[in-house]
This record gives sequence, C-alpha cells and structure tokens, in this order.
Amino acid sequence: MTAKKFIHVLNNKNIDLFEIIDKQRYMDNHLTTDELHILRKNYSFITLFESLFSEPNIQLYKIKPGDNFDADYVHFTFINKGGGYIGIIGSDKNNYHYFNSVILENDNPKK
Repeated sequence: MTAKKFIHVLNNKNIDLFEIIDKQRYMDNHLTTDELHILRKNYSFITLFESLFSEPNIQLYKIKPGDNFDADYVHFTFINKGGGYIGIIGSDKNNYHYFNSVILENDNPKK
C-alpha cells in the first residue's frame, strides 16, 4: 500500500488487515516473511502498549556500535514467548519523551 493510501485509510478509520497482507496466503497459512511480520506486529501492538502502563519494565538503553536501534530507554515485555520492545527517546533539557520504535523479536526475545 502506498504511503498516501495508507494515510487516507487511517484517516477514514477503515483499514482492513487484508489491505496489507494477502488474504488467500493468510487462509492457506503461507504468508511471506514480511506479511508474517506485519501480522504479528498488528496483533501484538495493543498488548505491548498496555504493558507499558500496567507492568512497566523501562531500562536505560545505550546504543551499541553498528546498531541502528536508537533509543534512550527501552520498555520490554514478553508477548506469546516473543519479546516486545518500545524504544523511547527523551532529553535532559525538557520533560518530553516520544516513542520511536516498536519491535517484536521472536527468535531471541531478550537480545
């Protein structure tokens, strides 16, 4: 889906998961790797953010050389035996923080 169409769909609140993944491949249990990633992320998104407020597990995060995950803090929770992460950026110059990443890691949850 193009970015323009995606924004239009979100603004009209009529997004259907099958606009993002192929319905027939879903029914046949033959999703591509990208589609499987999208499906898992959609199913886990609400659970991950609810855990941020119900069971916060926030830690300072220091970027490792060669790592492209940028955050000052990371919230972690287990979701269906996988790891769910929310990257949070903050500053010591003000009290504002924002989310910059949502990651699901199924192969090595605590990495």
